Amino acid sequence: MEPTTTTYSIEPHVGAGPVKLGMKRDTARAAMLAMGHSHEEDVHAARDLFHSNSFQVFYDRADLAEYIELSRSPDFKAIFKGEVILELPADDAVRAVTRFAEYSSANPELGWSYIFPALDLSLWRPATEGDEARTFRTIGAGRVGYYANL
Repeated sequence: MEPTTTTYSIEPHVGAGPVKLGMKRDTARAAMLAMGHSHEEDVHAARDLFHSNSFQVFYDRADLAEYIELSRSPDFKAIFKGEVILELPADDAVRAVTRFAEYSSANPELGWSYIFPALDLSLWRPATEGDEARTFRTIGAGRVGYYANL
């Protein structure tokens, strides 16, 4: 029998898996811990780290979840609108998200990152050429207005 892989559905303006944007820090932490996932608190930022840092939750000054970032991991699959987004070729991933909103051409890191302000969603990769550029390494979802200034 094959081991099951956890899947987290990324929902713009809602959250990822059991963690919802706007959720209190202790509630978000409890939701992940209830699933049996490792936890570490970043002492340098208002951020909780799960799945060996592959699932990160960032908090605002009121300790409410404002941004969730998932990195490619053997522990889980990040799903966006039915697509395993971090396993798609980068151009296909951009096209998959562009079906729902356009990315910002004003992004100074365009190519490495694609930001979709209407969804407050981002894709990031460490390079634009070579093996590291084939797929995106992270997908992030922010609260409404997270990317309003872009």
